[in-house]
Amino acid sequence: SGDGQLDLLASVDGWMRRARWGVSGGIDFGTTLSSTERGLRLRDGSAPLSPAIWFVSADWKAGNELRLRIFPSLSPAPGLWLDTGYRLWRQADGTFDFGELGPGLPDPSITVDRSGWTRHEWTFGLRYRPPDLASGRVEVWSRWSGTIAGNGPEAPRWSTLELGGRIWRTLW
Repeated sequence: SGDGQLDLLASVDGWMRRARWGVSGGIDFGTTLSSTERGLRLRDGSAPLSPAIWFVSADWKAGNELRLRIFPSLSPAPGLWLDTGYRLWRQADGTFDFGELGPGLPDPSITVDRSGWTRHEWTFGLRYRPPDLASGRVEVWSRWSGTIAGNGPEAPRWSTLELGGRIWRTLW
């Protein structure tokens, strides 16, 4: 995740396709090993204008992450596919362990923002892929994805439209 910590991720993906329908999906579970953060600024969050700021070190562990996705597809005509899908992303709250703080330092539980978040997304798309390579070697698609619900600091409301294509070429 670019935060200087070792992340471990386990994933399972699968798909099944029949003549007129298909479904793909997967689940990911990730965990981050803890690291020591030095020079964190700690202040008394209960005071509107904190009279002092202390610099401390703490052990930080990001929350575990879970991603679940399922994407069913239906083919109303040969080569034409209607795609839809649901994705859940969830990250548990991260924790800070400040150890023994000296006298006069504030309680760190009131100074650390909660980091957990959840996001639910929905996807709709249209895809054309020739039923076989003799019918053509071009695939084109459009897909809209957007947030339908969520909470936490990393769950903004967003949407995206993707347009794409692919050309197959035999190399040998």
